[in-house]
Amino acid sequence: MIAPWYALFNQPVQGDMKTLQEQVLTADYESCWGYLPGECWGRDASIKVVGGFAKSIPDMKFDVKKSSSPGIVSSYAVR
Repeated sequence: MIAPWYALFNQPVQGDMKTLQEQVLTADYESCWGYLPGECWGRDASIKVVGGFAKSIPDMKFDVKKSSSPGIVSSYAVR
């Protein structure tokens, strides 16, 4: 689940943004920056915002690395 989410932000996006987000996000997905009404957006708005990163941040790239540490089953590092 971690890698497909961050793949949405890598530019250029490999595939159709709408299709990729529909595969990763539930229909009731919300991204919120507060707790008041109007301080969240849903999946459709997210598709537009994240899709706009191609113009505003054309070389954005995330690498997801799985790692293990003593006492921890697994963890992920994103760079």
